[in-house]
Amino acid sequence: MDPKGNNHRKAVGSIIGGVFLLLIFTSIMSSVFVIDSYRNTTNELYIERQTFENEKLNENVDYLSVTKKPDDYLNITVINSGNIGTEIVYVGEINMTSHEKVDAYHRVDLFLNPFETAKDITENKIRIRENDTTKLLLLTSYGNIYYYIYNDEESMGTGGQSTFYDLIITTSGYGTTNPGLGMHSYSEGSDADVYAYPDFGWSFSYWMLDNTPAGTDNPITVSMDNDHELEAIFTQDNLVLLEDYFDNFDNWESTSWEIVSDEYSSAGTSTRAQNNNEGDLQSIRIDTSTASQLNILFWYRLSGNIDPNDVDVMLYDGSGDPDTIADLNGLEDAWRLFNYTTTDSQYFISDFYIQFNANLKQSETVWIDDLTIMYTP
Repeated sequence: MDPKGNNHRKAVGSIIGGVFLLLIFTSIMSSVFVIDSYRNTTNELYIERQTFENEKLNENVDYLSVTKKPDDYLNITVINSGNIGTEIVYVGEINMTSHEKVDAYHRVDLFLNPFETAKDITENKIRIRENDTTKLLLLTSYGNIYYYIYNDEESMGTGGQSTFYDLIITTSGYGTTNPGLGMHSYSEGSDADVYAYPDFGWSFSYWMLDNTPAGTDNPITVSMDNDHELEAIFTQDNLVLLEDYFDNFDNWESTSWEIVSDEYSSAGTSTRAQNNNEGDLQSIRIDTSTASQLNILFWYRLSGNIDPNDVDVMLYDGSGDPDTIADLNGLEDAWRLFNYTTTDSQYFISDFYIQFNANLKQSETVWIDDLTIMYTP
C-alpha cells in the first residue's frame, strides 16, 4: 500500500476535474457572450435603420432655378429646404425627346446644411441640345429623388420631390427582416431589397406580396410603383429522430428480418422479410414527448401477391400493444413511398417506437429502406 501515492493520484484527479469544469464554464460563458453580442448588434442595426428612415422623411431639396448658359450647359441652383443636412450624390439626366441622347448620371458629392443654397451644381456636365426636353434627377444619400423637367423650347420647367410609397413588412412564424418590421417609405420608381432571416429552428419559406405568393428569392426586390404589403413566411424545421438506410440493425430490436443488397437508393442495402424470415421488426425507443407533429417516411417494395393485412405498420402509444396505422399493399415489384403524418398526442411519449409486422406465405417478400422519423416541436 502507498498512501502517499493514492493521495497524489487523488490530487491529480481533482486538478483534472477542476480544469474540465473550468473548460465547460468557459465554453458556456463564450456562448452567452456570442449570443448577447449578436442581440446587441441586431438592436443597434435596427435603431440605426429607424433613425435613417426618420431622417429620410425630414429631408427636402428644392430647385431654385434651372437655366441654360451661353455654352448650352445647364446652370442648376438648389436649396436644402429641409431641417437636416443633406448630401446630393448624383444628378441624373434622362432624355425625354424623340431623337437619341444617352441618359447619364453625374457624381456631385454636394453637402448642404439646412436652408443652404448652391449654384451651378453640375458645372459643365449637362448640355442641352436645341428643343431638348430633359428630366433632371437629384439623388441624395438617403435615397430620396427630386426631379425637374426642363423644356428647352419653352426655356422653362417644372419640378418637385418624387412621389413616395409605403412598404409595410410583416412576418409569419419566427424570424426577422432587413429592413425591419413596420412601414418604410421609398421614392416612386425605386427598388426595395428585403432580406429574411429565420430564427434558430425555423426556415424561411416564401414571400407574400400584397396577399399573393411572391416566390422564395432572398432578398426579394419590390418595385415601388405603389403602396405594398410584404410578408415573410417562416416555417418550423422538422428535426430528425431516426434515420436508417438498413446497413445494420443497430436501431432495431432482435428480429428475423434480414439485411440484403437490394436497395431503394444508393445506400447499398435494405431490410427484407420472407416466409420463415418474418415477424416483428421493432425500432429502439425514441423520445417524442416534446413533439407537436410526427412525420414518418420510408420506401417499401412488395412481391409475391401479398394480401392486405400481411404487412402492418404499427406505432406505440405508451401502453399495451402498438396500434396498426396502415397496411403495406398496392403495386408490386416497384419501390413506393410511405408518408405518414400525425398530430395525435398519444404518440408524443418518452418511449415511442415504430414496428413492422410481416406474416407472409411462401414466395411473398417485403423490403423496407430509407426510413426517416421526424418531429416538429
